[in-house]
Amino acid sequence: SQAQQENAQSRAADLMPTVTMGVRAAQTNPYRGEVRYGPDLNAFVQINYPIFDAGRGRASYEAAKLEAENMALQTAEAERTMRAYYAQLLDKIESLKRTLTARRTGIDRARASREAAHAAWKSGAIDLARMVDADTALTKSQVDYYRTVAELYEGLADWERWSGVTSGAFALFDK
Repeated sequence: SQAQQENAQSRAADLMPTVTMGVRAAQTNPYRGEVRYGPDLNAFVQINYPIFDAGRGRASYEAAKLEAENMALQTAEAERTMRAYYAQLLDKIESLKRTLTARRTGIDRARASREAAHAAWKSGAIDLARMVDADTALTKSQVDYYRTVAELYEGLADWERWSGVTSGAFALFDK
């Protein structure tokens, strides 16, 4: 974005008249066909204006200015997108933490339900299919818990990449 703005400013500078001023000092010698002898001092002012290239220069400047504005808009949009993604990532991590707590509670309930179903099956109150259903529910609860843990680690890893701060969650893998 900054490079595009500098390019537009450079193109705008090409449209401006150029003023060159200076002083020239020389030594004249009549033996070389010069009019007089001695020091010769000249001051000069030169102004250049791009008369024939003004239209093309103006179009070039307008194109560069438009590119700079577009790049500024794209930069602002990318920044808004990144900020929104970061905020969404933080919300996702907090949601996954709450979900993890709920999944732990679900595992405890499924484990208690399995123990009750196992005791009922031993006493003959339920058939084998209902006990297998209780085992399946426990296994499903554990799988959901581990999936949530994996998603939480993915979110934390993404957060660490974005923020540059370590969460300490991956200290186990440093060993």
